[in-house]
Amino acid sequence: DVQNKIAGIINEKHPYPGFNTQLQIQPIADIHLFHGDGDINLIYIFSLVACVVLAIACINYMNLTTARYSKRAKEVGVRKVVGASRNNLLRQFFGETMLISIVSVLIAIVFIEIALPFFNHLTEKQLTFNPMVDKSLMIALLGIAVLVGVSAGSYPAVFLSAFKPVTVLKNIHKTDGSNIKLRSILVITQFSIAVVLIVCTIVIAKQHNYMINKELGYDKEHVIYLTINHNLKENYFTFKDELLKNPQIKSATCASSLPVRIGNFNPIEWEGKKTSDDVGLNFAVTDHDYINAFNMKIVDGRNFSTEFAGDTANFILNKKAVELLELENPIGTKASFMGADGEIVGVVDNFHNRPLQAEITPLILTINPQNYWYFLKYVLVRVSGSNLSEAISHIKKTSKEFAPNFPCDYNFLDDGIGKMYASVQQTGSLINAFAILAIFISCLGLLGLASFVAEQRTKEIGVRKALGASVSSLLVLISKDFVKYVILANAIAWPIAYYACIKFLDNFAYKTNITIDVFVISGILALCISMLSVSVQALKAAIANPVDSLRYE
Repeated sequence: DVQNKIAGIINEKHPYPGFNTQLQIQPIADIHLFHGDGDINLIYIFSLVACVVLAIACINYMNLTTARYSKRAKEVGVRKVVGASRNNLLRQFFGETMLISIVSVLIAIVFIEIALPFFNHLTEKQLTFNPMVDKSLMIALLGIAVLVGVSAGSYPAVFLSAFKPVTVLKNIHKTDGSNIKLRSILVITQFSIAVVLIVCTIVIAKQHNYMINKELGYDKEHVIYLTINHNLKENYFTFKDELLKNPQIKSATCASSLPVRIGNFNPIEWEGKKTSDDVGLNFAVTDHDYINAFNMKIVDGRNFSTEFAGDTANFILNKKAVELLELENPIGTKASFMGADGEIVGVVDNFHNRPLQAEITPLILTINPQNYWYFLKYVLVRVSGSNLSEAISHIKKTSKEFAPNFPCDYNFLDDGIGKMYASVQQTGSLINAFAILAIFISCLGLLGLASFVAEQRTKEIGVRKALGASVSSLLVLISKDFVKYVILANAIAWPIAYYACIKFLDNFAYKTNITIDVFVISGILALCISMLSVSVQALKAAIANPVDSLRYE
């Protein structure tokens, strides 16, 4: 009811033709994440990735358990001979898996306690972990242990309990091709997931570097900004002159917004307007030195100047605003904005007045004295960079003189811009950690499958060595199938990774390109890591004495 009553109140009380502003309500609980600083989509993504990594571990357990089936075959045969039913064996194998799962959770709790400070530092959060106090967390851990135990133990329990005592006790039990194929599919699945995570890690890192290093249309280096109070506002020009007395201060200006976050909005009227609808522009209230302080480029007309008294009511547009207002010859066009009647004296080249997630917006710069002290929020100072400590000391000292009870809270503009994109870097770091973990677990699975294959082909390898096969040829023989697995995993992973990266980059209006080298690097990395894992077991089988495997033939 409240939603319906307030939805159109702005249109009703303060209408802007061409604009349809709708108010919506939202429960605070829906947006209150990590003390108000978080993104629910990231939580969903990392929860999904964590489940995927856990699934890889479950797949590994299935692979390693069934690959070493010969070690348990006689045990199963003997138990069945002395009267054990298949249900007894199923309970036994499920019980073993459940016990491993519970012990793993206990070990995981220790690891969490060790890793949590590093995680909090990485994410800049203050998360706590106390399952003994938080009963819901304890229930969740037990639930995970049971779920993992059932998921990971189901296939091995069914597989091992199905052995026939006659065949295993006569040592003639063999695994059919379907079991080998299933293991191969599981390994391919593991490496597909690992490759997807590697690609995502590289693309996120590229996007973060792109945002940090992208030309913004102004010089952000060696610029210090500080918020100001009424004392500094009232004495701004004197304060500015005092700042400029220090040789380390190159220029100073003021603004209602930082150049990368200009969000104020107001309608504009201008000479030759072709529409009856109101048109609005983002705006920044500045002083005469704003454009020069940031080394912005005037592409038409001139900059504000103290030599022109009327500039306090004049305007400078960016190119986007000129396009929006459809001005062929903007210089000299009469305009009215925020109660000031003046003219457009210059056009500044487009600069990124919003974070890179958003498009550059139509912008107007004004030195409107009517609203000057109301909107003024920042003083921005460009320093030489040769002696930062002296420049900062002078800024602090001067600020203290004019506002003794107001703290001099200063920041570097490039650091502020970097913090805007810190979440992207954090996402990349977490995905990187997941990728390393996924690759490590996948390599364990590959090692288990290589061990299984080598065991199955022990006599074949012995015969080949007896007939003169070299160690290198045997390495190729054992490893070539795994190369196929990794290549197939890449073929499966690349489209999935491409889609995931496209969805991630859709959040940014300005973004890096996804090039083929990202996928090639990921594929080569996965192949090298997998070959290192396989080569250990393959070399062990290749250098074994053929007498040991053929002595009973």
